[in-house]
Amino acid sequence: MIKAAWARAKARGEGPTFSEKVNGVHEELHNWDKEVLKNPTKRMSDLKRELERLRRGPMTDANIESQKEIMVRLELMLEQEEIHWLQRARANWLKQGDRNTSFFHNFATKRRKKNTIKGLVDHNGMM
Repeated sequence: MIKAAWARAKARGEGPTFSEKVNGVHEELHNWDKEVLKNPTKRMSDLKRELERLRRGPMTDANIESQKEIMVRLELMLEQEEIHWLQRARANWLKQGDRNTSFFHNFATKRRKKNTIKGLVDHNGMM
């Protein structure tokens, strides 16, 4: 993607500067982020709408194959969304727990108390 954006920036002018090329790459990555990464719900609703349209149409081999392809893409998107939320939950724990906060100290103190050896007992049960 970056190579293609770099080449397009070069093709637009005689000799674009490094800054112009970087700006072009930045713009293309920003558009990709907005269209692909940030808008999964719109893409899922578009796929569901397309699937419904195909289901209402004639049941040809091509139609059935298109339905299968859309269902696979929907499953993949749902799985990606689930991974996103799992990672987000982990990121929230890290954000709250890795700072020098009472949450982190309470967590560490509780773990230390649990792992503390209070005493040793011999085989006769004596300390």
